[in-house]
Amino acid sequence: MDFSQCLIDVTTCPKGTKLVDFFSELKAVPKIEEYSDDEIKIAVSISDFDSPFIKKISDAEMRLNAIVDFFSIAADEKFLGQILSWKNDHITNFVSSYLQMQADQDWRRYLNLERLCSQLQDELSRPINFLGDEVDADVKRKLAIEKNIDEIIEKLKKYESRLFPDRNMKRAIIINEMTKIISYPERYAQDRQVI
Repeated sequence: MDFSQCLIDVTTCPKGTKLVDFFSELKAVPKIEEYSDDEIKIAVSISDFDSPFIKKISDAEMRLNAIVDFFSIAADEKFLGQILSWKNDHITNFVSSYLQMQADQDWRRYLNLERLCSQLQDELSRPINFLGDEVDADVKRKLAIEKNIDEIIEKLKKYESRLFPDRNMKRAIIINEMTKIISYPERYAQDRQVI
């Protein structure tokens, strides 16, 4: 398998050297020191745009099994199941950070469009005041919002096809990113927290 086009070629790390020590760019991943080399190898292999496993194997389970075999990783069914269902926090967090490292501009645009689409859908779901004088204006506004949502969804699909090899990965990464957003009341409470 050729990893030479990947952002991080995990196959070039000398035996006995930790991946984090060999690839300094990995230190940008929060709490990376808690991750095993096997977790990093798996995460890179399932998320790098130029991973030979992504290019050659479309089925997520077959891809993961091929990665485990290739790197001779001792993994039980529970561990593999957690990865496939995106319930392994290390893999999910690493992939989220790695996507940002690979395609920062696309990643930021994708997240911004995702948030905008969500806000527009919220606005679209608000009821129209049929008792007011501006019913026609409200209907036109909602139709314009719907047209904009359709355009945004098309753009999101383009970014998704580039960023996420499969749907489960997309769902897990978006949930992971959205939980990092701190609302004003939460930030206020954190700033004024007394220890």
